[in-house]
Amino acid sequence: MILDLLIGFSYIVIAAMLVYLVRRGRPEVFFRITFLLLAVFLVACAGTYYLAVVSPHRPFVQLSRYVKVITAVASLTTAVVLAVLVPRLLLEGAKEHSILMLDPEGRILTWNAGAEHITGYRAEEMIGQPLAVLSLPEDQARKLPEEELESARAFGRAETEGWRVRKDGNRFWANVVITALKDEEGNVRGFAKVMRDMSERRRAEEALRASEKQAVVGRLAAIVAHEINNPLEALTNLFFLLGEHIGDEGPARTYLEMAQQEVGRIAHITKQTLGFYRESTEPVKVRLSEVLEGVIKLLAHRIQLRKITVTREFFEPSEIQGFPVEMRQVFTNLVGNALDAVAHNGTVRIRIAPARHWRNPQIRGVRVLVADNGHGISPEDRRRIFEPFFTTKSEHGTGLGLWVSGTIIHKHGGSVKVRSSVRPGHSGTCFSVFLPSSAQQATELRFAG
Repeated sequence: MILDLLIGFSYIVIAAMLVYLVRRGRPEVFFRITFLLLAVFLVACAGTYYLAVVSPHRPFVQLSRYVKVITAVASLTTAVVLAVLVPRLLLEGAKEHSILMLDPEGRILTWNAGAEHITGYRAEEMIGQPLAVLSLPEDQARKLPEEELESARAFGRAETEGWRVRKDGNRFWANVVITALKDEEGNVRGFAKVMRDMSERRRAEEALRASEKQAVVGRLAAIVAHEINNPLEALTNLFFLLGEHIGDEGPARTYLEMAQQEVGRIAHITKQTLGFYRESTEPVKVRLSEVLEGVIKLLAHRIQLRKITVTREFFEPSEIQGFPVEMRQVFTNLVGNALDAVAHNGTVRIRIAPARHWRNPQIRGVRVLVADNGHGISPEDRRRIFEPFFTTKSEHGTGLGLWVSGTIIHKHGGSVKVRSSVRPGHSGTCFSVFLPSSAQQATELRFAG
């Protein structure tokens, strides 16, 4: 009797957990109904065990019949629904893989949901088509699809990676495995082809390579700047001595002063380069107005080339506790993106002002606005712009700029908000960055999440 009670209790607990999963889990009606049917089945099973406990003392023949009928109906319905559900789950699991069957000549015989998901083509569009239809035109001209089939025919299996084309014309990087299907006599009766979309992995690898190259370039720049310092100091001293032997007026004095100014510019550039590389390990006072002025000077060529108007509104105090190089990196990304977004003769507005935290007014800091009148960011893209490797610049962007910027801002205890519009005539984007003034407040905000 105790065993029957425990089994019945277990059934009810399992049923309750299934109902909980329905409430918190997948929203599709199909899956909800399936789990609810399983719950009904388990409750009915529990009822039969409880009846087995009480029936020796008080027979419930009529009730027992009803419970058995409910159990039978729930069991049969659950079995039928699961028979439909399991293939569907298997199909969903295969959506990331395009699994095709080909005839001996390489024509497509079967087309699964994964192939449609990856390429955009429906089965009726692709059955009977040659395998080469998914390859780039230049690869078709070089007969690469035929070479893949011949390699699989000769060695039993061929694996390649390369660009393929979707129905909408966009390219994706694919991993392709073709296996020859042979009969008992060794004759090829067809091929099985499995294709996976590896575009995300390729973008990650390219971004990693670009990051490594930038790190190497940074180290080389620091070495070059360090080596230039000695001859620069010698030139400065020589110009000083030369000035002692030239009169205060005349072309020679003018040319000497121009040369001294240019050497001074070179010295300033080398000092800045070494400053970028020799970052402090502890936060220091950073005046954001100076950081933004340096960023604008750095991007001056792009600004002048495209005749972009950059307006500044800098209100003091604009000091925070942080890392200067990381702040330059953040605002170089934000201002650079704004310049990319606007057309020729566009406008970028930069505003720095003392502010308070959005949720906690007791925390003081600095708010930086970077706004542009460019084409704007769509709501779909806006939700993803801080994700790694997501970019709206196609092949020209790595998708790491805003992700890294967001990470740095959070590291400094700050936060960033984005407002954007894509309405014609009223389009534009505004990034609003708040950074706390003190390192202690930054730490509190960082751990507060």
